Amino acid sequence: MNTKQIYDRTIQVGLVTELNCAVILAFNIIQGLYISAAILAGFMFFGGILLFAIKEGKVKYTKFLIVVLVNLHLLLSCFAEGLKIGGYVFFLPLLFSIPFFVENKKNFNKEILALSLLTIICFCTCVFLVPEYSSWQNISAEQYTSNFYLNTITAVILSSVISYLSVRSERKFNAILRSEKNSAEVLYAELKLKSDELEKKSTELKLQTENLQKLNIELEKERKKADDANKAKSEFLATMSHEIRTPMNGIIGMTSLLAESPLNQEQQEYVGTVANSGQSLLAIINDILDFSKIESGNLELESIEFKIRNTIEDIIDLFAFTAEEKGLELLYVIAPGTPESVIGDSLRLRQVLLNLLSNSLKFTRKGRVILSVGFNRKNNGENELTFEVKDTGIGIPESKRHKLFNAFSQVDSSTTRQYGGTGLGLVICQRLVQMMGGEIIVESEEGVGSTFKFSIKAPVGSLASTEEGSVVANKRERFKDQVLSEETALHYPLNILLVEDNLVNQKLALKVLNKLGYNPDLANNGREGLDLIKSRQYDVVLMDILMPELDGIETTKRIRQMDLKQPHIIAMTANAFPEDKEACFSAGMNDYITKPFNLQTLVLALQAAFAILSEV
Repeated sequence: MNTKQIYDRTIQVGLVTELNCAVILAFNIIQGLYISAAILAGFMFFGGILLFAIKEGKVKYTKFLIVVLVNLHLLLSCFAEGLKIGGYVFFLPLLFSIPFFVENKKNFNKEILALSLLTIICFCTCVFLVPEYSSWQNISAEQYTSNFYLNTITAVILSSVISYLSVRSERKFNAILRSEKNSAEVLYAELKLKSDELEKKSTELKLQTENLQKLNIELEKERKKADDANKAKSEFLATMSHEIRTPMNGIIGMTSLLAESPLNQEQQEYVGTVANSGQSLLAIINDILDFSKIESGNLELESIEFKIRNTIEDIIDLFAFTAEEKGLELLYVIAPGTPESVIGDSLRLRQVLLNLLSNSLKFTRKGRVILSVGFNRKNNGENELTFEVKDTGIGIPESKRHKLFNAFSQVDSSTTRQYGGTGLGLVICQRLVQMMGGEIIVESEEGVGSTFKFSIKAPVGSLASTEEGSVVANKRERFKDQVLSEETALHYPLNILLVEDNLVNQKLALKVLNKLGYNPDLANNGREGLDLIKSRQYDVVLMDILMPELDGIETTKRIRQMDLKQPHIIAMTANAFPEDKEACFSAGMNDYITKPFNLQTLVLALQAAFAILSEV
């Protein structure tokens, strides 16, 4: 039994004892035994206090205090009434009730022995020391007899009550034990069932874990194979890009030189056909390589600050001649409030705009093409650049617009035959715009024209916003008279070193530079280039990348470590991927031109180099 059950049973026995003591107290008062009555009243008083304290749970040494109090009362009663009265018989129910006050634990027998020994000592004291008749009170023979019988009856009643309570408690305790045993058995059965289920699930989980581990190993192998395949694909694309662009550089470059020489009308037509075919082939190659890059997930965007107006003007300049030849107006509009600069990938933005403007000019026979730029600030705080390319071209039938953004698809086959193209340009535009956080849509009416709209997320740069909008016509006059002329070297005098290993590219670059009025030195590889730089001061170095003995990247790094006036190094390479451009700038190059290069790009790069060197 627990401590609470022991306390409850102690209080029950105590109340029965108090009731019997009250009866004896009444008899003592009636018989005039006031000393016995006082002793009994004191016992009842302190016993009541002790029972109340037990009920409140405030008594620490309950069993010892109870036994000591009862023994003290019996000892005093025996001296007050004499042994003949039989007060010592109360030691019997006391001994009988001692187990009631002991908790059921490992020191159970020790506590019973100690309390019983205390009671026996008091009992022996009464038997051997207490006189037969009281010396404290004058008690008659009749009182002795009546008190003897009263004490004996009371002792029997107390013993019976204690026995009854003991049996009752024992039965109740056994019932509780049986109930707890049954509950324990049910709980054990449930736990065993749960244990079996858990063991079964554990086995299943172990099997699943083993299967997952095997699957993870297989997935890791497949991922490695995919990475290797992707790497091989990227290397293949880079190699093919370089190998295709290198001869294309010779074809397009030599064709440009040929077009600048005296030709009759028939020869000019032939040269123009070759030039256009070369540019078309180059556009197809660029589209396929870009599409492959996007599909493989290897295309990464830059995040640098650039000026919007400069980017737009450079794009307009590229199409100025085309617009003039077709008699079209090429305009751009920058809305008020548009920031002067934003942070993003200007190269990919240029690619999207170049593709859209190229399409508009291609499909527009008369009228105009307008590029509009705007700026929005969304409710969530994001900044958005908006672009709109509007033309007055042939338009797109509504029933065929869904084909616009499908790979290798044209609106109809006649369009392909008449205007050419792979059907990848708009797909690439859509993917690039999505990568920049925007969407591209088209509005078109057949016979009236088309409008392509798109937006990109663009954090504002450090420069102030454009307070007033601007509408600018195509800048045909800027490059109208810009052809191969030796006056270029007079206006922009530069000592130039060409580092190139390919014979065709050497011949092309030297011819172009000669026609611009320059007399460059030639190095067949990076090692020869270093030797020449050590012996002579150069303003500009046109550096190829893939060369024998020492490539362009390593050559540039060594040049930057030399203690001399540093030249302006321009990469001129068939490696056209963004990571190639980043590698060039990381090595210390100042500018970057991809092969096949056009004359305008080369001239602009030389002009920029002269401007930078003049400021030093």
